[in-house]
Amino acid sequence: MHVLTNRRAVIEWAASQHAYPVQKIDDPSQVELSKAGEVETGWRRVGWEQLFTPLDREHRVIVVTADSGFEHRILTEAQAHAELPAEAFGPPWWKTLLHEVWLVRRDDKPTAA
Repeated sequence: MHVLTNRRAVIEWAASQHAYPVQKIDDPSQVELSKAGEVETGWRRVGWEQLFTPLDREHRVIVVTADSGFEHRILTEAQAHAELPAEAFGPPWWKTLLHEVWLVRRDDKPTAA
């Protein structure tokens, strides 16, 4: 399982699944991702901003199962932290920080004149 929190990750995953955002017609705060032919009555296709606005406002994330294709759930951050293992959120902050430090580390040493 992976938790997608930023917009780029969500769009890239949705594109790989050929999915797009949909919104409930009578309740704009209800958003979902759908594939062609799976849109139910009462939902309409919308742009990415209409998907991300309610997600950001209500602190929701998209949880995807890595090997099951399009299976996903939209949960609040609190629900995701309570239900999912820490590995679903990516590497610990200190591993990410260490990786970034190594990327900016300079290899050239000052030369003595």
